[in-house]
Amino acid sequence: MKVLLVGDNRSSLNWGRAASIALHEVLSRSFEVPESIQGSLFSLQTADFGYVNTLMPQRHYSVFRKLLTKRDHLVVRAYLALEHMAGAQDVIDEDPLKSVRNFHRFSSRYPVLQQLLDSIQSADLIVVDGDGDIHFTDTPRRQTSFLLAMMHLGQSHAKPVFLVNVMMAPPTGRGKSESTFNVAKGIISRCKALSLRDPLSYQFAQKQLASPLMRMIPDSLFAWYEQMPDFQTQGLKNGDCILPYPEEQIARKRLDFTRPYVCIGGGAVSAADPDRATEAYIKLVEAIQKIGLEIILVESDAPDRYLRKVAAMFEIGIIPAAASVRMATSILANARAFVTGRYHPAIMASLGGTPCILLDSHGHKMRGLAVTLAYESAQTFSAIPDANEISRIVLELRKVLEQGETLRRQILARVSDLAKEVGQLPLLLKESLAQDNVEALSADSRQN
Repeated sequence: MKVLLVGDNRSSLNWGRAASIALHEVLSRSFEVPESIQGSLFSLQTADFGYVNTLMPQRHYSVFRKLLTKRDHLVVRAYLALEHMAGAQDVIDEDPLKSVRNFHRFSSRYPVLQQLLDSIQSADLIVVDGDGDIHFTDTPRRQTSFLLAMMHLGQSHAKPVFLVNVMMAPPTGRGKSESTFNVAKGIISRCKALSLRDPLSYQFAQKQLASPLMRMIPDSLFAWYEQMPDFQTQGLKNGDCILPYPEEQIARKRLDFTRPYVCIGGGAVSAADPDRATEAYIKLVEAIQKIGLEIILVESDAPDRYLRKVAAMFEIGIIPAAASVRMATSILANARAFVTGRYHPAIMASLGGTPCILLDSHGHKMRGLAVTLAYESAQTFSAIPDANEISRIVLELRKVLEQGETLRRQILARVSDLAKEVGQLPLLLKESLAQDNVEALSADSRQN
């Protein structure tokens, strides 16, 4: 059977692309996955389409897309206001049902929309990778609106739709967040099956949704545990060889993996305030340096570029976001510890038994990961830590370093179990499809 994978982030700079690679590998064991809808379509800044009915010809959409990132400029703001007055609109609406109507309405004028409809029609089943992209906020996230629209589109074409790898949490406010959540509950409940990636999400979904099949299945990235014997940095004396094209020397100090090292990474919350984050991370690095281990900074997404200033100030090594995710996994998996506010890089580290000091992110993302990994405590620390939080982070770091190999073996044992549980995902899809076949045969027999 042919799967259409929606939300494929393999082309993304974010290291979450590793999870998309892993999900594709897991699905390919049991299904054909000839086509996917890229996650780059979620954002107006990266999508090849977004606004329709523009005065600016579609062939110049790349120019229009750049203007959307410069709304602070008075002239640009005036031009975009004119476009809206003339009927320009985002094809993705806050209402998923309206988005689907837009797909059909504009498909004859915009080939990419027709291609999207054709992809849905030619697939045997739709697998939507929820990842961390479904949030219910008072300012609706386009990622959430896009995924809900794709689920509804698949359902309207009578295709089996599955939502996997998803984190679910209560709405963060009132008004639009609650109304979006209520619409989402109806769409998600009509999915054939649902897999939640952490226990907190699973508990919430059980109370809120009427999905016929629901499982707690860990993030697909845990499946990479089976490949870990091939992920080695030992013997790699010059870390410059991991630098991607163009091979810019973004840190004055070469990366050295021959000495024990601690990795420090950013996060989505800190990246939203890079100036404050830079000041906090300077103090954080300063405090961790006193432990005496090598420090390597980790830029696992483009917004983490503020870490380059920190690396330059201390003349320490930094892993760029464009590095190979398999090599990045090897580096994190062989660290003594990892301080991070990003979900998938923390999993990459855990694959080698590296203990993580988790910083806050959106929703219960990092706390849910701590519960999934069966950490002694599910505590997280501020994404932009003050002096008091830095002291607590250093204290926790010293604690996990003292536990050494004992703690690493505990983490590896848990990750080994989680990797086996990921194998249940194709079985969940097959179980649901088998149920449909039984119900169809039963209906036929009643009619006859």
